Amino acid sequence: MNLTDGPFVFRYRPEKTDDGFDGEGEGSSTVCSFWLVSALARLANSTARATHCEKLIGAPARSVLREELDPTTEPPPRQLPQALTHLALINAS
Repeated sequence: MNLTDGPFVFRYRPEKTDDGFDGEGEGSSTVCSFWLVSALARLANSTARATHCEKLIGAPARSVLREELDPTTEPPPRQLPQALTHLALINAS
């Protein structure tokens, strides 16, 4: 099962997994998405790393980083800023 949509990494696909939340969409995991950016940096793929990082930082309605991102909706899904998300951004930079 593919858990990526460009730079956006999902923990699971809600359409294939019953997560117990009716009607609430699942955004991509911001921390997992920045971990992908870090992995690309370690693989010396600087072009993909820079592109992915720019798309994550430029996702809709983002004055603060949240636990989940949805590249197609505004505002991002529930969840307030998380320290782990910010740490992942710092490590990916």
